[in-house]
Amino acid sequence: MRWVRPSGAQRRRGDPRRTVAAVTLGLHVLGQTSLDFAVSVPQITAAIAAGALTDLIGARLSGRGWIGPASGMLTGSGVALVLRLVGTEAGDHWATTGWPLFAVVAAGSVASKYVIRHRDHHLLNPSNAGLVVAFLLLGSARAEPLDLWWGPLSPGLVAAYLLIVVGGVSVNRRLGLLPLVASFGATFAAAAGVLAAWGHCFTARWSFDPVCDAHLWWILVTSPEVFVFALFMLTDPRTIPSSPRARVVFGGLVGFGAVLALAPFDTEFGAKVALLATLTVATAARSLIERAVVSGLARPAAGEGRGAVRPRAATVGAVLALALVAAASLVVAGAPARRIADADPLTAAAGPPLAGLPPGVEVAVSPTLAEMKPEVAADAERVAAAVLHLLDVEARAVSAGDGDTAAGVTVGERRQAAVAAALAVAKGKARTWEVVDPEAVTVTVVWPEGRQNLARVGVAVEGRCHDAAPPGADPGGGHDCTRVVAVAADRSGRWFLVAGVDDPLLVADVEPT
Repeated sequence: MRWVRPSGAQRRRGDPRRTVAAVTLGLHVLGQTSLDFAVSVPQITAAIAAGALTDLIGARLSGRGWIGPASGMLTGSGVALVLRLVGTEAGDHWATTGWPLFAVVAAGSVASKYVIRHRDHHLLNPSNAGLVVAFLLLGSARAEPLDLWWGPLSPGLVAAYLLIVVGGVSVNRRLGLLPLVASFGATFAAAAGVLAAWGHCFTARWSFDPVCDAHLWWILVTSPEVFVFALFMLTDPRTIPSSPRARVVFGGLVGFGAVLALAPFDTEFGAKVALLATLTVATAARSLIERAVVSGLARPAAGEGRGAVRPRAATVGAVLALALVAAASLVVAGAPARRIADADPLTAAAGPPLAGLPPGVEVAVSPTLAEMKPEVAADAERVAAAVLHLLDVEARAVSAGDGDTAAGVTVGERRQAAVAAALAVAKGKARTWEVVDPEAVTVTVVWPEGRQNLARVGVAVEGRCHDAAPPGADPGGGHDCTRVVAVAADRSGRWFLVAGVDDPLLVADVEPT
């Protein structure tokens, strides 16, 4: 067996892969211990092991002999750092659900560098390409990238930032890639500023309100996920131009292209996948980018050779014109995700027209909500009426086997469960769905425990619980209960049901019974 080892020069400089491995391992440890990443140790292990095995097999089949699988392990670790499966709970460190999918994505990512090649090296960044394909095939109902927001400032988050920045700067300084990173960062921040200034918004599972304006810009430019993307994924030496100037242009194009690609999307899922996909496209076109830059530098200015120089005013004018065109393209591309400030969630709710609160239902407000969101507390009756309406629409949709309507009033894990129940009913399979006949409602605050989420507005419904019955059927007597649901709002102000009372991740002012 012939194991290929780093060259003497690499050993003297220190193999950068060791630093990258230390950073990703440190982030995995922080994710399990303090950052509440919704990924388990078996999922991480499956991705790393599959990446290593695929690297060994790929190198052997390609005639390189038996090599050390460090690269494949790094790819698998990167996949596990970004990939999340809907339904995996933070804190369940040994959950085995979905580990084969992590293995498949990691193996496919590593295999891509042996199959999709340009000259003597791989064309695409392996983990980036594999993740993009996975998210496009699985969709937001089954998978999602790592959140842009990792939680409120804490010692664990500070440690993560230090690990990413110090490790990333160290690696890229040795490789001479800091100008590329700076070019990406400056262009990305400027383009995101234009988008945010024009009212762009997206919804995120960690925020009750749509993320808009200055908040959106701050989330994008300070996101640890974007830092990881810029310092470790963007800078793969094998998938970027070789010319230093072409690398700077490459970084700027990816920075602007990423914001342009995410502009049409009004969900965090769409924004994150667009960011990742931009790098896939850019690496595929890197030879064209490098040739364009090199040929542009080689072309003499008009009149060169006769003592003439390129007029400075013309250069400045061209740059300003290009900046205006770029800004205009961002404004146009972001039109679908622009905030609609005057939308009313009650009129936007799905299903039959909202008739208000049922007779006799009393509405209260928790002290925590009154302090945290006084504008919601002041409108508690309308909030309660809207949520009861959504619950009624959801229950009717499940009972009728109408998955489309169920999906129209829910999001995240609740959407997945409601649609599955409705499809089961449509196929004639027995499936129960609990509903509550309300007697009293408390508008409160809900914290998704164990996740990097902000507090959400929730509604605790007291009354009689029973299984949903088909239209016209007797639901039965039921039992006394209190059920809590969280709600989220989209860019238009429309509300969606997020999670139910039996979800152990929800902790509210009002305890369920």
